[in-house]
Amino acid sequence: MKKVLFGIIALSMAAFASNPGEINGTSKVGTASVPVKVLAEVIAPTDALVITDEAGNIIGAEGIVLDHGIHTSADGKHTTAPFRFKVKRLTAEGSQPINGTLTVAIKKGESKDATTEGQPITLGKVGGGTTNTLISNLKLENGMTTSNVHGYTADMGTTAKEHTGEITSTVDFTAAAPGKYESGLTETRPELVVTIAAKS
Repeated sequence: MKKVLFGIIALSMAAFASNPGEINGTSKVGTASVPVKVLAEVIAPTDALVITDEAGNIIGAEGIVLDHGIHTSADGKHTTAPFRFKVKRLTAEGSQPINGTLTVAIKKGESKDATTEGQPITLGKVGGGTTNTLISNLKLENGMTTSNVHGYTADMGTTAKEHTGEITSTVDFTAAAPGKYESGLTETRPELVVTIAAKS
């Protein structure tokens, strides 16, 4: 019994030591501390296109996150706030003119051809079966839907250094079963795809 008690005390002290704090007598004046972690990632500049957030940060592997938050079925349809993205051409000298025509499109599924895929995507229920799903309709600023194609083109001329676009998601929660839903559970996550055609 004593060994168990001492073991519990030792574990409690170890846990407490990670953020111990101090009390100075009866005055209740003291301090507490936690470590600070700073992260950064550097990539080599190239002449390729990059997609950034509105602040200019290159979007990494997590991609664009469109969060609807928490809703009830009584809320009906909900559209996320627009996520503003930028397309740039970054080199060692900084932003350079894009110099071409951009095609901005939403792609889903396995196909890498953005012109053959549409914008409705399936949200799977976390921990649920394939029958527990919601449909999100992704929309791009200036986007048009024709023959299951969702996207647009933007002529950047020879001097423009960036293109700004917006993407939103709309979900109808009317018949939704309680639970958490996300894309990528029942089908490949959709992608925002930007291609460039050089000016002739």
